[in-house]
Amino acid sequence: MEQEKLTGQATDEQIKAWKEKHEKVFFTKAEGHIAYFRKPDRKELDYSLSMKDSNPLKADEAMLKSCFLGGSSVFTTDVGFMIGASGLIEKLIAIKEAELGEL
Repeated sequence: MEQEKLTGQATDEQIKAWKEKHEKVFFTKAEGHIAYFRKPDRKELDYSLSMKDSNPLKADEAMLKSCFLGGSSVFTTDVGFMIGASGLIEKLIAIKEAELGEL
């Protein structure tokens, strides 16, 4: 059975090019749409975090738009898709587990 093509689905060549440029590429999909994202850089993360307390939706929107590589733009323009994808932003950042020791 042939897999249904999603709106915004990238070609294998495009995904390969993104991986070469950004190392890791992430995707989210919902209701027949797919979008691709990269990790944020320090400047983008700082900007988004500066708004997190006063306007969390705007902070998430800024992060999604700045990290958007391609695919269906509904994830950066439609509030419902944006809120659905905003729950995945933490996964873009891949926080490392650290240890604290005393010498």
